[in-house]
Amino acid sequence: MKAALFYGPGQVRVEHIPEPQPKEGQVKVKGIGGWGGGLAEYIAVDTRNLHILPDGISLEIGAMIEPLAVAWYAVKRSGFKAGQSALITGGGPIGLLVLKVLRSRDPSAVVILSEPASGRRNLALKHGATSAVDPTAKRSPSSDILHDTVAELTNGRGVDVAFDAAGIQASIDACLLNLRPRGTLVNVAIWENNPTININLITGREIVMTSISAYTGIHPELLEAVAAGEIKDLEDLITKKIHIDDVVEEGIKALLNEKDKQVKILVHP
Repeated sequence: MKAALFYGPGQVRVEHIPEPQPKEGQVKVKGIGGWGGGLAEYIAVDTRNLHILPDGISLEIGAMIEPLAVAWYAVKRSGFKAGQSALITGGGPIGLLVLKVLRSRDPSAVVILSEPASGRRNLALKHGATSAVDPTAKRSPSSDILHDTVAELTNGRGVDVAFDAAGIQASIDACLLNLRPRGTLVNVAIWENNPTININLITGREIVMTSISAYTGIHPELLEAVAAGEIKDLEDLITKKIHIDDVVEEGIKALLNEKDKQVKILVHP
């Protein structure tokens, strides 16, 4: 079978490898999955990690459930409640899915998304963001357009919850700066470099800071919510479908170099 294997930074190769042989308590699943490392035509999965897609959910939407689970768990861990406000830094797949989950909890809450790529900002607005801000834009040399927008939409109070889905110094700084006193910051991102944290700001405002590592135990409730139509139009976030042979050029590099156009790329065997 074909598999895209990761050998190091910038080293992903599609190769032929033997099909996996499921052990006791496992089943072999056809499709592109990353269990055990790399994308492959078949994977062997423990039965305890399998979930049946409810009727009416397509395989394409099924492929969105894993990243959606990350967003669902992040919102759950944040303690977000209807009537609260939120900021999301980073408009990639996870950031946009956090937006979708927040909107399922409160259709009218103030939800602000910060993202430099215009295409992703447009998608955020389409999927319910109150405002989608380019954090690099300047009204004047000393202005902070994101901070100004948060102040305008929260009457100067700051947001109740912030989600860092970008994982860079500027994003976590923005989250902390724009949180209200005793607000909650949830780190969703995986970081390439450790950030510097303004601990005095956290202390002075008594900010609660937490993070998530993927998800745990939430797939049944998430699938029920998707089946009930609580989170709609997920297919709009699928911007491309490619064959596994093209995963490097049309998949990985496209996500890196075409951030204004690409959000979620599905890979088919």
